[in-house]
Amino acid sequence: MSVISLDISGLKDELRRFPGWAGTFLEAGSKATFDGYVTALEVGLSQTTAGQRFKWPSDKNGLGGAVRIRPSKLYKGVGDHRPMMGQVSFEWMCGPDPADANRLLVYEGYAELTIFDPDDQEATKVVHFDVCQGGYAGQAGHPPLHVQFHGTVNDVPRLPMFVTHPLDVLDLAMLELHQSKWREHLAGVQVKSQMRSFPERQRARILATLNGWAGLLAQPYSKHAFIALQEASRAPLVYG
Repeated sequence: MSVISLDISGLKDELRRFPGWAGTFLEAGSKATFDGYVTALEVGLSQTTAGQRFKWPSDKNGLGGAVRIRPSKLYKGVGDHRPMMGQVSFEWMCGPDPADANRLLVYEGYAELTIFDPDDQEATKVVHFDVCQGGYAGQAGHPPLHVQFHGTVNDVPRLPMFVTHPLDVLDLAMLELHQSKWREHLAGVQVKSQMRSFPERQRARILATLNGWAGLLAQPYSKHAFIALQEASRAPLVYG
């Protein structure tokens, strides 16, 4: 069963526009990476029929890769801190919705945020935003949407999460790294015009996810809260 349902036209529009309004906070060449995401999505959809799945973005023909965020010293606020930069990549198993040609179904995958020192390129932190069916079958329970932090043991904890979309992970990472500068950037009149419906769509995605979690917790049964949050996905979260 799929976990997320997305509007394809809206998704492609957001991917095309994001590097424009993100501006110089992204490293040079980011637009080509985003264009590759769109092309990979179109190729995957054209080669897949209802009921089939494809990996997006495909690593074939270079249609993929990571988006890099420029270094910043503001992640702790003001002060003389060593610069840190970020990188976001993702991989989703997707398929066309048999009931709606303009919707993409996501079955599993991840978005990965890596924080590192620009001088030595050594990863100091890796955060995995996972999408899966979720549930517990006598082994290790998983919330359908969860975040994991890489370390000596990568798998635990699996924390229920409301940020799943790769663009939302990227937006969050830029806010965390650039803090006041990113806030000032988003407040600009030109940027607001370039973003168009992105803020509303982002809020709708987060609300849909939070409402999904609330529905699990509100069910009339006596399961422990964290066990309830590991219930398998029963219907896809509908994102605009």
